Amino acid sequence: LRFPENPNSRLKNVNLTLDEWRVVSFVNPRNTVRQIAKASNLSDFQIRRIVYSMIQAGLIEVVEQRIKPIRESEASAKFEADDGGDKKPSVDRSVVKRLINRIRRL
Repeated sequence: LRFPENPNSRLKNVNLTLDEWRVVSFVNPRNTVRQIAKASNLSDFQIRRIVYSMIQAGLIEVVEQRIKPIRESEASAKFEADDGGDKKPSVDRSVVKRLINRIRRL
C-alpha cells in the first residue's frame, strides 16, 4: 500500500477511526497488508475492511509486488536466515506527517 501522488479532492471531509489511523501509520510500499494487520492487532476481516474503505476514498492505493525468481541456492540461504518473520513493519513518519498536512490543508 502507498499514498497516492495526487490525492482526490474528496479528502476534505475524511474522518478516520483509531484503527484507521493505526493502519495509516504503517502504510508504506515495503509493508504488506498482513504485516500491517499484525502490527496493528487487527483481524483479517478488520484490515481488509479498513484497506478497502481507504482505497475507495482515494486515501491509499495498492502497489503490486514484483517477485523475481529465486535461485535454489538463494532460497536456501534466505530460509536459513529467516528468524520466524516476527518483524514489525517499518514506519515512515515523514509520510504520515505529509498525509496529515495534506488533510489539514483541504
